[in-house]
Amino acid sequence: MSRSLRILNIIDIPWYSALAEYAVEQVRALRALGYEVFSAAPPSSEYSRFSLAEQIGTIDIAGRRDLLAIPSAVKIARFAQALGVDVLNAHTGRAQTLAYAARLMAKRSLKLVRTKADASAPRPSFTYKKVSGIIAASGAIERSYLPLELPGGLITVIHQGIKLRPYRPLPAGPPIRVGLLGRLDPVKGHAHFIEAAARVLAKNKNVEFLIAGEEVNVKFADLKAKAGKLGIAAHLTWLGHVANPFEFINSCHIGVIASTGSEAVSRAGLEWMAQGRSVIGTDVGSVPEMLDKAHLVPPGDPSAMAEKLLLLISGRENMEQAGLNNRGITADRFSREVFAEKTGRFFERIADLGTAEEPA
Repeated sequence: MSRSLRILNIIDIPWYSALAEYAVEQVRALRALGYEVFSAAPPSSEYSRFSLAEQIGTIDIAGRRDLLAIPSAVKIARFAQALGVDVLNAHTGRAQTLAYAARLMAKRSLKLVRTKADASAPRPSFTYKKVSGIIAASGAIERSYLPLELPGGLITVIHQGIKLRPYRPLPAGPPIRVGLLGRLDPVKGHAHFIEAAARVLAKNKNVEFLIAGEEVNVKFADLKAKAGKLGIAAHLTWLGHVANPFEFINSCHIGVIASTGSEAVSRAGLEWMAQGRSVIGTDVGSVPEMLDKAHLVPPGDPSAMAEKLLLLISGRENMEQAGLNNRGITADRFSREVFAEKTGRFFERIADLGTAEEPA
């Protein structure tokens, strides 16, 4: 590291999401590299609680639904001045606006970084003219910036890292257990998962299909009714929210990502792969950046999904080896160590940029 940087993370959402999880991993990586990190977040938000638990210097700012943003920008500017902050790291579009305003108010030169780890499309904004660099959590997110016609080299893709836990061999079978981990929402493709299950069970009855995730915009009773009409209700189990997703993953032989959209950062896909499980995933978002083409299917195509599952279940493809290959890919490309190295390199570049012109 050419010099120690002081970085203020700005996150204005109250809940825990893929965006917040990416921020948490980023903070851990930066602190491990010797950077000093602070937080600006709404009081009682999940990210604020994390920051306090980790003894990270934190200031309270308004949540994204609070219209009174100017006081928050003032607090950020004063905090940056008092603590000698070098970089404002905004994790949402509104946080980017706050950071821009704070930069205008601060009596010191501040670099502005935008970290983006959610699926929402970035909006055109004059604030990008003061952004020193953008971290995109996937290639899918990077491509979402193309309509903005930003300068080349401004965006760096850094996939989120994951801790590699001890490998657990596949459970005994039959039945073969096929799992889907994700909130019950139309975009997650549970209906297509059930339709694929019906096609698989028409050829092999020794298969159990499991769903883990809380009800959000879909009721499991509706999915169960669909399974009943297809005659497979006895082979479908819903576990609701699982406190430990890795225990669920380890209890399965195969994981499925059935999403029809979103997946800008496929955390569930990464978890399946890290635990050494074979995965069949739809060709959406960041999923094709993780899985090989042999395990991808078009979104909304239960017939194609069933064909891929049957290859694994029947033994025509080595299920265990496919999972171990996924674990190897995770170690090589998506480990915490790789994530930290790439994150550190990015902020090294930010630190080495020439002093930005003082805001007018």
